[in-house]
Amino acid sequence: MTTVRVARLCMAAFLSVMVAVFAVPGTAPAVSKEINTAVATSAPTGTLKCYSATGVKWCYKAYGDQWYVLDNAKDGASAMVAWWMDPLAPVYRFGECFNMLGYGNWGVCNKNYPESAQVQAVGCVFDHDTGDYGACTARVWVQNG
Repeated sequence: MTTVRVARLCMAAFLSVMVAVFAVPGTAPAVSKEINTAVATSAPTGTLKCYSATGVKWCYKAYGDQWYVLDNAKDGASAMVAWWMDPLAPVYRFGECFNMLGYGNWGVCNKNYPESAQVQAVGCVFDHDTGDYGACTARVWVQNG
């Protein structure tokens, strides 16, 4: 099984679990995935933790809840970061920030999370033509309440 297929299956499994959690009667209402297209920006400044895999580099700026995403491969695919809040939290959200600006360009997506939010993320390469996820970074907590 190819890396792309495994990454795609993992992302599909995660999203299926999230749908199942919120489809149970008496639980929190289902939420829609927030999909954003990054706007052009310069490289992030300041003390940020950044994560990389082949084709993608991303950073999270907690003050301002900003996702910085860099497409760092000439492969025709986009760089993206998928994020999600703790599904057991009183307010649950999840989404993706796509950098479709091309190789070598930074993009930023602005969000607004509750100060106590627990947020995890993973950055991946995404091919919009095939719908396949490519190389991904490790999943990490970027904001832990």
